[in-house]
Amino acid sequence: MGILEAAGRQDKFAFAQYRAVAWATGVVLASMTVYLIAVYVFGVEASPTYKFGWQLHGMLYVIYLAFVARIAIRERWAMPQTVLVALSGTVPAWGIMMERKLTAARQASAK
Repeated sequence: MGILEAAGRQDKFAFAQYRAVAWATGVVLASMTVYLIAVYVFGVEASPTYKFGWQLHGMLYVIYLAFVARIAIRERWAMPQTVLVALSGTVPAWGIMMERKLTAARQASAK
């Protein structure tokens, strides 16, 4: 019983890490999309923060992909679901919506 409990806690922790990275990736991407519109539509000057923001999103996205792979393997997701969740980190707010959907499904299956 102890091994099963430890595995459950580990899966819960892995999913919590995925949720945190999904939110971070989504917030940075949404912020940078607003900045992108400001630069190209309204002529705001692209500062070094602009370049750093996109680099930050790139780094977070790579981490996000690692966490998606980790969860997909642990929960034995089908390939289409895994690809859909992985791609959700490339569209503003989609990653956050996907995280909410997965969390709701996870909580529903726990009951």
